[in-house]
Amino acid sequence: MQVSETARSLFLHRNTLLYRLEKVREQTSLDPRAFPEAVLLWIMLR
Repeated sequence: MQVSETARSLFLHRNTLLYRLEKVREQTSLDPRAFPEAVLLWIMLR
């Protein structure tokens, strides 16, 4: 994942995006920066 590019496209500061990704990991025990786990998160949110 290109964190800086993603943050820019979402109009967020890079650290804000990293903080939010870390909060998701803490609450779900899934790392959204790892593709297989990101897909699982995406499926769970649908």
